[in-house]
Amino acid sequence: MIITYNIIISHSFENKHLYVFSCSNYNSIWSILFISTYSFSEKNILLEKKNALELEKLEQQKEVYFSTREKNNNEIRKFKHDFNNIILGLDGYINNDDFDKEKN
Repeated sequence: MIITYNIIISHSFENKHLYVFSCSNYNSIWSILFISTYSFSEKNILLEKKNALELEKLEQQKEVYFSTREKNNNEIRKFKHDFNNIILGLDGYINNDDFDKEKN
């Protein structure tokens, strides 16, 4: 682009209209490049913010999932412990024939 600009400038000194036209085109091109670069960087920043928010949301969901799972596992352990105690108590009744004594 700079080489093309230099070629146009070198030939445009003879014609002032061509010189003004080439300068305005050159400025327009740089303006377009600046605006497009700026808009792409803005989109990139917005995407990075969106990704950071999504990552934070996923981390929160993961924490909730693991805490809920740990709570459920603890409840299952308590149930199994209580169930085993009941079974052991019934086993004691059966082995000692205590259930016949309750009928009298």
